[in-house]
Amino acid sequence: MKEFFLSTPLRRVITAGVAILLSFGIMVGVLTPLLIFGEDRVISAAVANVFPTATDFEEEHIRYDNEIESLYAVMTDETVAGYLYNVNANGISGQINFYVGLDMTGRVIGIYFPYLDEPVSYGDMTEFNNFIASFTGRTGPFAGVEGAATLAGDISLVGGAHHTCYAVIGGVNAVTEAFNDEFANEAE
Repeated sequence: MKEFFLSTPLRRVITAGVAILLSFGIMVGVLTPLLIFGEDRVISAAVANVFPTATDFEEEHIRYDNEIESLYAVMTDETVAGYLYNVNANGISGQINFYVGLDMTGRVIGIYFPYLDEPVSYGDMTEFNNFIASFTGRTGPFAGVEGAATLAGDISLVGGAHHTCYAVIGGVNAVTEAFNDEFANEAE
């Protein structure tokens, strides 16, 4: 060790650089599989919550220019039962990540939030859950309304969470539009 400190400055820089690169390589080698494993667990949980009878899923490699991050074909006994879209919308506290499941006709069959970091009060959570459930069984486009929903595409907003509701509605509308562009002909 004494020789290290008595060596030339260039040797010390090279030794420090090698140590940093080795440390970084070890961190990437260990953390990357853990991050991928965590992402797979979230997707598996979303599939299980939205498509309870699903037997498998696979990622479809389609690039979107909107809130949609990724798309998964969900299978039941080797047959595509529907599609699960991963959405990132702009909420009031930052990005809201959620999954939207559509059946083969384009109807919403469920929405899953791995977590929700938006300022929705505990008292409004029941109302927010009702807001999310109001998409089920319906096709878009959707519009947020205050008060009771009267038209087919109307979704009643949660009192203190309009920004969050509009972010979710925008994400679901992006999903239904993407489905219609990509898969509507398969449903006919």
